[in-house]
Amino acid sequence: MARRGDSVIGIDLGKHVFKGVSLRRKSDSRLVLTSFASREVPEEFETSDALAWHLKLLLRDLGGKATTQEFTDAVISALPVAATA
Repeated sequence: MARRGDSVIGIDLGKHVFKGVSLRRKSDSRLVLTSFASREVPEEFETSDALAWHLKLLLRDLGGKATTQEFTDAVISALPVAATA
């Protein structure tokens, strides 16, 4: 059986600022904020690679590894086409 993860990140992709939080489960009913970050971004991105770059920088600011290409690929593929065009 798979082990249940004890941490999660949340990302807000705003028009001018990306914001992120990292939470860790302390108990069944309690989460603890372990880090937070925000990063100003351009209003429009030229390419999906530019969007991925800003997401990686935000993840690095949160203390995560910015080398996880699978994460940014999954996020970008889930975005509406207009956001990545």
